[in-house]
Amino acid sequence: LEALKLGMMVLTETVALNKETMVLQRGMEDVYASGVLARIFRKILSIGNRLNAGEARLGRADGFDVVALLKDTDFLSAYKGNNQADLRKFLAEKSLDDDGRHELVALA
Repeated sequence: LEALKLGMMVLTETVALNKETMVLQRGMEDVYASGVLARIFRKILSIGNRLNAGEARLGRADGFDVVALLKDTDFLSAYKGNNQADLRKFLAEKSLDDDGRHELVALA
């Protein structure tokens, strides 16, 4: 009787886990297919590359250690500009059109 109960419990948990996995898969597919996220990530990468740009003749970057900055601080959300906008908020508000903002909201 206990084995039957355990089997039913495992089956129930497996079905629930399968449903959650499908939701996660759909979400990942949406993120992967999102053009707006790709544009935002390209801009963030470009900003980071420019901040860390160095002297070409020296063959090195003289800006700062990006890994240490992001690891040791909450740089992306802690440092605010005008109207308390962080980099993510600024990019979403200033560099996206209405369709891009709607796509970003739909992903959330």
